[in-house]
Amino acid sequence: MISKTPLVVISALGLAQAAWAQPLAPKSMQANPTLEMTFVSEQTIEGKAAPQPTPEHPIYYVTDSAGFRQVGDAIPEKTLTEADMAALMAKALAARNFRPADAAHPPTLLIVYTWGSHNRVEHVDWTQIGGASAASGTSPASQTAILKNLLERATLVGGEKFAVDLYHALQQEDDLHRAQAKHPVASVPAGSIGGQVGAGGGGKQPKLSLTPGDNGTVLSDNAVHGMSPVEQFRNIDTTHAALMTQAAGDIYFVVASAYDYQFALKKQSLLLWRTRMTVDATGGVSQEGSLPTLVLAAGPYLGSDMAEATFLRKESLGRVIVGSPQVIGAGPLAAPPAPPAGPQK
Repeated sequence: MISKTPLVVISALGLAQAAWAQPLAPKSMQANPTLEMTFVSEQTIEGKAAPQPTPEHPIYYVTDSAGFRQVGDAIPEKTLTEADMAALMAKALAARNFRPADAAHPPTLLIVYTWGSHNRVEHVDWTQIGGASAASGTSPASQTAILKNLLERATLVGGEKFAVDLYHALQQEDDLHRAQAKHPVASVPAGSIGGQVGAGGGGKQPKLSLTPGDNGTVLSDNAVHGMSPVEQFRNIDTTHAALMTQAAGDIYFVVASAYDYQFALKKQSLLLWRTRMTVDATGGVSQEGSLPTLVLAAGPYLGSDMAEATFLRKESLGRVIVGSPQVIGAGPLAAPPAPPAGPQK
């Protein structure tokens, strides 16, 4: 567990948006505000081995909505209807040659999607939390909650690897601060890297561990004098800087996860790919005004295997009415439709 106070950890990420991200007028007052969006898609080992959709050979699917979720501080907000989300997802999936299953084309994928908001944990009275540090408002339990909240959002923004790398940088920075507090004139100490990545595939996705490391891994050889590990991570490139800003603030998100349909029929989970998309929710941006743009822009990324997340700035399309949706596979999972009868011999 990182020992610094949550406020120090969060400030290290640079919560204040860069000057270029500040609009002249609040986004809530703009007809079509510019949205800051991220997209990342990751395939499991099984997903990489599975057929990929093409115009000549599309992949057929059924969908299941896991509904709306709100994570972090609860903020009153409106969202899209189930029908709106179903129609938007169908249109976005079509852009990547995923097609709804029918009698002639049985499904090979079960695509489960969810959407909602992921907000910072801010409205906490630190002095009311028990423990030796309660008087100073730095309860370790509270810091763990803050860190978990942050890393969950980092995973939505940049994917599993981005979140783990961010945790490594935070752990290194914390080790450095603690060592300097004990030995102010000492040389740069060895860094501690906590968090391990598990094997992907079969529903066993990489997971973050908030357990401290072994205090034996040295800091990066690329360390720049006077720049902290978190600052180094942020300044790898402009994309990292944008992802860090997105992860540090409130966001709206959509996650689509594709599972092998035959395994699902047996009540088994075999994850093939997962695509995450987020949009910056600050500045008065609404879900109704931003999620349609986000989902439709995600079309080219759905189901792909990306080396790193993509950051995109795009003018909002407003509230898009896609049409009358047909959600195939809603409710209890049904057996795949029978193939059409062949010619009689």
